Amino acid sequence: MNFHPLKIHSVDRLTPKAVSIQFEIPEHLSAAFDFLPGQYVTLNYTTKTGETLRRSYSISNLPKEGVLQIGVKELEKGAVFSAIANRELKAGDIIEVSEPEGRFVFDAADGSNVVAFAAGSGVTPILSIARSVLESHRNSRILLVLGNTDAASIMYSSSLKELQRTYDDRFVLKHAFSRSNEGDYFGRIDKSIINHSLKAEGGVSSFDLAYLCGPEPLIHECKAVLSATGMAEKSIHFELFTASEAKQEVATEGEVEIKVILDDKTYNVRGNADEFVLDLLLEEGIDAPYSCQGGTCSSCICKIQEGAAEMERNQVLTDKEIANGFVLSCQAKATTPTLTIDYDNV
Repeated sequence: MNFHPLKIHSVDRLTPKAVSIQFEIPEHLSAAFDFLPGQYVTLNYTTKTGETLRRSYSISNLPKEGVLQIGVKELEKGAVFSAIANRELKAGDIIEVSEPEGRFVFDAADGSNVVAFAAGSGVTPILSIARSVLESHRNSRILLVLGNTDAASIMYSSSLKELQRTYDDRFVLKHAFSRSNEGDYFGRIDKSIINHSLKAEGGVSSFDLAYLCGPEPLIHECKAVLSATGMAEKSIHFELFTASEAKQEVATEGEVEIKVILDDKTYNVRGNADEFVLDLLLEEGIDAPYSCQGGTCSSCICKIQEGAAEMERNQVLTDKEIANGFVLSCQAKATTPTLTIDYDNV
């Protein structure tokens, strides 16, 4: 994972609990920070106490704009960096930012119609995708159903309103508020809201692609409805911000010897097979790529070349990819005495 020090150009308040952070992109890094709509970057931040935090945030602007913009919502329950971003960061601060990555992207031909369901900060990558669909694909349209507690909690509200004004014939935005009756729907996005919003715009057959971003229950509900009403699985793209606590127990025993191929170098690590592969590498000082460490992003993907490993959690890889040897190293435990993994050829 390649990090570059970027200067913050501005920090703008989006809601009482969320900010937009815009980074300057120097000319010599323009190629490194080129991205597809929907991708994310990882911030590597050192606190005043010396603690290193890595957090991933989706990019909300369009490529080729000469800047990089992310949205950060302040969360509870020990989310240290989100509080720092909302309360302390300012223009001129320098933060290490990774080059863009992620597979939740829009890269389709003109004429592709898109339906999107998002909740809270899940609107961030959807905003980039929506702008790309509307500005670059003149024959495409998009339906976005967005869930929040109320109107005051909508991130990028002004940007969404501008899209409505500019593309009133091709952009349909529906709000679902869980604590207010002012939206198009009352309550969290559920099966009835999904079905009603789709039928109002011609049904599932009117859309070629679906993009889902938010908490796990939203993703599962939307996927179930879209699949049941005829949308092919390959057309449904999703990105989780948090995963459930459910996990698959992986049976391991003894020690493991791991051969690691990373950045054209080979490393050898020995450790307890009951530890996650990524943790073993980090303990040895190997700078393996990672971000969420919860099985919800794609930063730590590697390919098994020899041996076997199983994952406790996985919200990213498809069954086909797993069958082809890909694993998330942050969730993988070795199930053979020796294991060879490759980060370079993924």
